[in-house]
Amino acid sequence: MNLSIELGLAHALSAATRTGLFQALLEAPGTAEALAHRAALSPRGTALLLDAMVAADLATRSDGGEFAPSDRARVWSDEIPRGVAAELALWHHLETFTRTGEPLLDMTGTSAERDAAYRGVVTSLKALWGDAAEALAARLPPAASVLDVGCGSGVWSLAMAARAPASQVTGLDLPAVLDAFRAEARARGLRATALPGDMHTAELGGPYARVVVANVLRLEAPHRARALLQRLAGAVAPGGELIVVDALVGGSPQREQERTVYALHLALRARGAEVHRESSIRAWLADAAFAHAEFIELSAASGAIGALRARREA
Repeated sequence: MNLSIELGLAHALSAATRTGLFQALLEAPGTAEALAHRAALSPRGTALLLDAMVAADLATRSDGGEFAPSDRARVWSDEIPRGVAAELALWHHLETFTRTGEPLLDMTGTSAERDAAYRGVVTSLKALWGDAAEALAARLPPAASVLDVGCGSGVWSLAMAARAPASQVTGLDLPAVLDAFRAEARARGLRATALPGDMHTAELGGPYARVVVANVLRLEAPHRARALLQRLAGAVAPGGELIVVDALVGGSPQREQERTVYALHLALRARGAEVHRESSIRAWLADAAFAHAEFIELSAASGAIGALRARREA
């Protein structure tokens, strides 16, 4: 696509969000005139902006001239953890970040700061990663016991346990986040234990047949990510395995683009965080006495998310 057109469509989405048009469209379909009235906008400007949204597959237009959000727009809106407006505000901070290096917000501060930051988004993350979690669970054998580190709503470990109902899952996360984990386990009818604490200092218990650390390492600086893997290795039973899920997929132009954009997104909301290279994580696993790590590629819809399965010698 021509870069000028891409820029125009990006600004069209930005304008639709900042003016309230996108939210009005999500709330109820309507003609351009009706939507302009509801959002207190210019009828002509609204009509042209809606046409651009249709061109970008963010809206649909019926034969009667009524506009509605496209399926793509609804899915995107549902999957954004902090909502469309907050997502846009994050990207608008990019210029300031480039000048100062200061993120808009910091989700990697003290335990209390992390607790507050993730409490409100953990359920949305379930929607974001649900399909990828099911795909990974389908590739793995049953495990009698699972420790899910930084579990959130348990989207990864509970998908595994659903395929092995006798499995016992322990979810480790900050106290306020664990409510979502408990609720998801109850909804699935699975056995689960909530373990409140900081992953770097909490007593882990175990050993476990499987330890899962999903979408966590990139929130840590390299030395802390390496130290965490070494710590978690001690909770893996002989013959067990450590599963790392992260932005590991690259190689194709599209996947490298996804990784690069995600790295920018992460920097805007997490001070000191870093999208680590697969080679770095493999080296850290080797340092933690895992001789081999199998790469598991998930669906294309998972973007740059992939998994490494590292087994401990029996």
